[in-house]
Amino acid sequence: DILAISPSGEMAVLLVQHFGWVSRQGTLALMSLTGSAPRKLLDNVQDADWSPDGSKLVITHYVGSHCALEFPPGKVLYQTTGGVWLSNPRVSPRGDQIAFLEHPLGGGDDDAGFLAVIDLAGNKKILSKEFGSISGVAWNPAGDAIWFSGSVASAPRALFKVTTAGRQFLVRQESSNTILHDVS
Repeated sequence: DILAISPSGEMAVLLVQHFGWVSRQGTLALMSLTGSAPRKLLDNVQDADWSPDGSKLVITHYVGSHCALEFPPGKVLYQTTGGVWLSNPRVSPRGDQIAFLEHPLGGGDDDAGFLAVIDLAGNKKILSKEFGSISGVAWNPAGDAIWFSGSVASAPRALFKVTTAGRQFLVRQESSNTILHDVS
């Protein structure tokens, strides 16, 4: 899977994946868009994103029973315990914050959770309410809001936007699940 593409055309990819019910882990590798062989970096990674200038990666990394948000890899900004897992980290357009999803249940077997942001000093702020299912994260190009897909109760996943001040809006609801991949 392609996790992210840097401004210079370097891809962060996930190799040798193994799956939980809704999560996955694998080997993080880098390769160019021109098709070079992947250069393996780190095992037990779930997701990754590039900083705006393409110089650093943010990753969600499993170490033992913990899931860590690392930026750059090896520098832990936030770490969970007790089966809580993290997904979809995205670096803000200014590179000063990281949005991510936190899933408090099931050690990768349940995708209920909420959207949070963390600054580079490790100060975390929860921005959304908790959703029965939450997936896909993208920063608004201006860096003042974050978009994501979430569901309430048994409704299909819908498209939401939350401002960095914590104001949440329903953007679009369909009769089937909506999964956000990017915002332009």
